[in-house]
Amino acid sequence: VKFNEKGGIVETLGDLSGNAHPMVTSMREHKGYLFVGGILNNRIGRYKIAGADPNWTSPASYWGGKP
Repeated sequence: VKFNEKGGIVETLGDLSGNAHPMVTSMREHKGYLFVGGILNNRIGRYKIAGADPNWTSPASYWGGKP
């Protein structure tokens, strides 16, 4: 789910067919992609995020490097 600055929903993603990723239980943004997984899935999904920073990684991008 993508929210705007006021908390309104702007966009949602999902596998409406239920074939590729029937249950998403975890996700992580990394270098311009959203990686998704699920406890019942036998694969990891990768979705390119339009306009995302290709250098953004986590957790260093959240909190900075270790001192």
